[in-house]
Amino acid sequence: MQLLSKTVRSYLIYCVVIIICSIPTLYFLLYNFIRHESEEALHIRKEHIIKSTAKLHSIRELQQYIQFHEDLTITPLDSSIEKTDEKTSKIFEYDSISQENIPFAIFSFPLEFEHKKYRIDLRESLIEREELMELILSIQISVLMLLLAGLFFINKNLASKIWTPFYQILEKVKEIEVNRDAELNLPKTNIREFEDLKQAILYLAKKNRRVYQVQKEFTENAAHEMQTPLAIFQSKLELLMQSMNLNEEQANLIESLLNVSQRLSRLNRSLLLLAKIENEQFIEKEEIDVCEVIQALIGQFSEQFRYQKIKSDIHLPNPIYLKANTTLLEILFSNLISNAIKYNLEQGIFLLNSNSRNEIIISNSGRLSAVHSADMFERFTKNASAQEGIGLGLAIVKKICDTCHYQIDYHFDDDLRLHHFKVKF
Repeated sequence: MQLLSKTVRSYLIYCVVIIICSIPTLYFLLYNFIRHESEEALHIRKEHIIKSTAKLHSIRELQQYIQFHEDLTITPLDSSIEKTDEKTSKIFEYDSISQENIPFAIFSFPLEFEHKKYRIDLRESLIEREELMELILSIQISVLMLLLAGLFFINKNLASKIWTPFYQILEKVKEIEVNRDAELNLPKTNIREFEDLKQAILYLAKKNRRVYQVQKEFTENAAHEMQTPLAIFQSKLELLMQSMNLNEEQANLIESLLNVSQRLSRLNRSLLLLAKIENEQFIEKEEIDVCEVIQALIGQFSEQFRYQKIKSDIHLPNPIYLKANTTLLEILFSNLISNAIKYNLEQGIFLLNSNSRNEIIISNSGRLSAVHSADMFERFTKNASAQEGIGLGLAIVKKICDTCHYQIDYHFDDDLRLHHFKVKF
């Protein structure tokens, strides 16, 4: 979820909760206020009626008074009833004109006139007050909804403008390449926090470029300074091997030194290659067919297939086109194929297939049983029976896949006793 959406959602949830709570609260407050005002008005009217009827002198005048006021009705009470309490009730009467039920408040109170007891029913329409309450509620809800909508849009637009420099800085950060010295032009902003962020990013970008250059120079220097003496050392050993006056013990010792120097040279090249991959020094990319690259590599291993009498089955019916660095792809599949041959059985099996899901699957029989996938791609993990290896081949494969955002998986088929490596592009 975006930061802006999360902020706006928090405001929105808060406002909705306030509206949901305020509407029923306002309704009950209005209802109680109007009911109180209505009861107070009825009591005032009652006092007025009692005072007015006190000035009357006969039942006839009382009846005329009642008839003159349409909202009053009078009912004689049994004289045996000592006391009649006041009470307020609510009734509905059907109005034929509006064709709806009209609410009325009935306030009943006792009246004693010429030593006789009567009950006076004072009727008051509630339609106007209820309509007023509905109107006030409607206005209140409308105002709250307008405030909510206004708050939402104003906050969203304002936040969008405020956060614009942040998103611009973020886009620029995504374009940073430590192997290029192009100046990082970050947008200006008058917001202190974003300005601090910009300065921190500029500092980190400059520092990363400097570290990259140091590592690159070290890699280049190491490649030159170590390979040259190793090459001289190997050539001297080869010349010494050609000497005619060596006994068997001396020849074996020199051969052992030569094997160690060759292994050291391979180890040096592999470590330098890993450093170059980690530093992303293979930046040139072109549109290539992975299957064509693999077909070209297979020919380079034909002698090893024949020497170990490995039965190979190459099936690449589905071309896989992608934009990649050719050198890295060659190293990737060269190491996988070399690993499949090195740890294979004599007269073993080698399978290589492609499919429509942009996957290359390399399978081989082997002396090893299943290997834990987490350990398979660790550096210096190798089979004890293959002492000529340096334990970096699959580590280089994993590093290339991680750098180029490929997916590599390993699993072992117990039934067929085959190791499977799958590369998904």
